[in-house]
Amino acid sequence: MLLQPNNIWNRLCQSHVLYLIMMLVVCMAGYGAFLKYAPIYDFMNQFYPSRYFTTNCIRNGICPLWNPYQSMGTPVDPQSGVFYLPMWVFAVFGEYSRVTCGLDFIFHAFMGVCGFYLLAYRFTDNRLASFVTACAYALSGFYIGNAQHLAWIVSAAWLPWVTNSFIGLFENPNWKSALLFPLLLSLMISGGYPGASFILVYLLLVVAVFYLVRLLHSRDWNYGRRLLRFGAFSFFIALLLCAPTLMSFWELKSQITRGAELTCDQTGVPFTVQGVISLVFPYVSVSTPEFIQTDISMANIYFGFWLVPFAIYGLFKNRDKVVWGVFAFGLFSFLMSLGTKFPLFCFFFQHFPLINFVRIPALFRVFFILTVLLLAAIGLKMVLEDFLNHKRQLLIGLSVVLFSFILFIVVTAILSNGSLLWQNWREGTLLQKCFVESAILAIEGLMCLVFLLLIKNKNWMISCAILILVADLICQTNLCGPKTIYDTTKDKTEMAKAQSVKGYPIPTKTMNCSEIAQKHEAWAFWQNLGPFFKEVEWYSLNPVKLYANNKMLKLYHDHVQTLSIPVLFCPSAVIYDTNSHWLNKDTAYTTNKQMSGLYRQPVDCSLSCFEPGHIIASVKSNAPRRVVLAQNYYKGWSAKLDGNTDISLTPINFSMISFAVPAGEHQVELRYRRPFLMALFVLQAIGSIACLVINCLPNKKKRLSFVD
Repeated sequence: MLLQPNNIWNRLCQSHVLYLIMMLVVCMAGYGAFLKYAPIYDFMNQFYPSRYFTTNCIRNGICPLWNPYQSMGTPVDPQSGVFYLPMWVFAVFGEYSRVTCGLDFIFHAFMGVCGFYLLAYRFTDNRLASFVTACAYALSGFYIGNAQHLAWIVSAAWLPWVTNSFIGLFENPNWKSALLFPLLLSLMISGGYPGASFILVYLLLVVAVFYLVRLLHSRDWNYGRRLLRFGAFSFFIALLLCAPTLMSFWELKSQITRGAELTCDQTGVPFTVQGVISLVFPYVSVSTPEFIQTDISMANIYFGFWLVPFAIYGLFKNRDKVVWGVFAFGLFSFLMSLGTKFPLFCFFFQHFPLINFVRIPALFRVFFILTVLLLAAIGLKMVLEDFLNHKRQLLIGLSVVLFSFILFIVVTAILSNGSLLWQNWREGTLLQKCFVESAILAIEGLMCLVFLLLIKNKNWMISCAILILVADLICQTNLCGPKTIYDTTKDKTEMAKAQSVKGYPIPTKTMNCSEIAQKHEAWAFWQNLGPFFKEVEWYSLNPVKLYANNKMLKLYHDHVQTLSIPVLFCPSAVIYDTNSHWLNKDTAYTTNKQMSGLYRQPVDCSLSCFEPGHIIASVKSNAPRRVVLAQNYYKGWSAKLDGNTDISLTPINFSMISFAVPAGEHQVELRYRRPFLMALFVLQAIGSIACLVINCLPNKKKRLSFVD
């Protein structure tokens, strides 16, 4: 416990409630500035627009499965949150706004801290050790560095929950554990980054192997049969709850440019050996790309400098073979995070399934952080439960570390001739940043040393030391925040302006992002302004890029040219040709010879409705005409002529939707429907709620556990 309290306080400290409240306070202290400042990089330009689009559709009673504004219309990327149930909760309370994006991040940081707290508590049975390491997880270098990649943060939030529930299923197979695991797994898969789920499969395999070896040694076949029964049931429920996301990913895999398997050399940004400096100086890793030689979002593995010795101590004192297996996987993940700089990555990339879909090796480092912190929790528990006997070792170790920092500060100050005290050290040299961060750690170490020497009460002594340790986590998070979490140079006024367009006005022509920004004076974004201003972008910074659309716009991509054509037009000529061409409203190209033809009669066409998945076009012509809609042709689209006659839709210009209308004045209604996908999502929602309710019911029977 933190203090020697009265009876009420004592009961609070012996429950999880107090630690739950403190973890929320820590998350707010670490990431509260996100509520004031604008998100940064990909969060601002990819996740914020996609989540705004999803919640905006939900609030207007529109199924958010088709985004008509990005890349001439695309099926929605599952990472946009369309199948992620918490996103629907956000929509109930309001649109995804400039405040909501900060709350979204803080919510997932809080979920991460709670999940790791439960995971650590399973192995330590110590609330304080679990609390400290859980705070370190939620304020770790992965959260700090990859704050812009919200799907990565969602995966990190649910990773300890899924791991803990999977272990719980093996230790105590019953109805509750068999339902809890698929519920949490579906949250990670439906809201997170696919690569993290692929890596998770191998972590769970490691855990399963260790428990199955225990089973073989114990020969408890009754337990084995129970595990098989509930395990199979849990696997079936997991498939059901993940079905809409898995189906969506499977369909997109063969349609989008990111769906193809990569070669080892085509993988993205790795972690680097230089990034290990983030264990001591995290600000260096997020502000000095020329030194770390990788993207600043991928170089941070910080989890609290003062927890490193506890992790080492826990490594040597741990006796749980499952933890050893998890830690071995953590070391494997660290080596894999180095990418092609270490031969292990290419071997597994080439020979093991799913690994060849992990595009960015630095993603592996979250698994390293999780496993090391689990050891730190074990080491911290042992010290806390026998604190007086460890006090001498703590004093000696702290003195050595403190002396090392002071020596480093003195030597660097002498070598720099006093230049280290430059006022704007945040943008200074590598040595200046190391100097200041060393000074911060030295002050923290000195305070801990003073408390250990002067305070006699053990509980007060522990409380002060823990307070300093958590304060260090918060300090480093706020120090690194302006580099990788939020942009302090911009407020949220432009974000509010981007949400000023209400309803679904009719767009007139395709535009690029810079044209939309100029038209609406919204300069805070790189790309993807279409969903905010309800304009059709012909190119977007969107992971969903259809192969057909890519082929259609090949000339524009190769020559960096812009495209401006009406959203609805009737070309005067449809020409048979299998090559890419420059596009205009008078000419269209087809790979079907029967569709080619010339049209000399004047025509009048216009849009009367343009909503996501619902478009109404009016056409008036003296002769049969082919009409082209600047939306990508994709399965799920259907059309009716004058409300009662089905008409066929065919691709034109490789990727655009086209349809033929007879002479006269007609109205064509196009809809995008995926009834089977939506039925799966309804089953997911109902099943998830049922799993949650069942797990909230009180236990009627005594808990049965598998004992080693």
